[in-house]
Amino acid sequence: MKKLVSVVLAALVMTFSATAFAAEAGELSSSRNSVTTLAGEVTASSIPGFRPTDTLLFNLSGLTTENQMTLISYKVNSEGVEADLDNTTIQYINQYTLDADTKEIKYTIRDIEEGIYKIVINDGTTTLNYFYKVGNPQIELIRGANDTDYITKEEYTEDGVYSIAFVAKASLGPNVSFEEVGISDVGFYVENTAAENKNYTATLTNEKLTELYKAVETDGDCNIYYGVTIYNIPADTDVSTIKVEPQLIPTSDVE
Repeated sequence: MKKLVSVVLAALVMTFSATAFAAEAGELSSSRNSVTTLAGEVTASSIPGFRPTDTLLFNLSGLTTENQMTLISYKVNSEGVEADLDNTTIQYINQYTLDADTKEIKYTIRDIEEGIYKIVINDGTTTLNYFYKVGNPQIELIRGANDTDYITKEEYTEDGVYSIAFVAKASLGPNVSFEEVGISDVGFYVENTAAENKNYTATLTNEKLTELYKAVETDGDCNIYYGVTIYNIPADTDVSTIKVEPQLIPTSDVE
């Protein structure tokens, strides 16, 4: 695949016009973290974030009509160095014959490697570079002994009650934070049908998520483990009636 991509890129370069272009990208229609401007630097403090199946949409203006323009989006690391170009690292590639001085760019984010992606727009003379991030946050309940939903069960024989502890794992790929893909908290949804149908939510604040995220290597995947304990459960309670579901809690203005 790498060789094929190289051949495709070479063919695109051969068809470029020599006419210079000085286009500018308009605002994005949306992003997961509500950043609506494509970043011009890989180290920018504010970079738009997306998840697989999201639509990336923006407009280019100031184009030279009747020119050939190519666009490719591919994965880079935190220093902007490209990954090996193959089907797991190229988000999008296309060539356009410009019939106007504006052009709408629109494509669906593929479910491939997570991380930082670079958009390169070129007409053979001038190159524009932009950056965005792609993450696919995942969450799962960690199974306890004997494949139980809970990790530990601690009994208090004196007062006839016990507690149950649950643990979950939230995961995200390299160079992307939970906040950048529209997650403000992680938590649990707990429904205890044996205790007056009460619902509980325990969350880990985004401030803490960010603190934990910064503690891992820049280019590494991020796995965060967190837990909740339910206390004062009557000894005669059927544990199967306690329903626990780990949650990724979206930022209020996203989704």
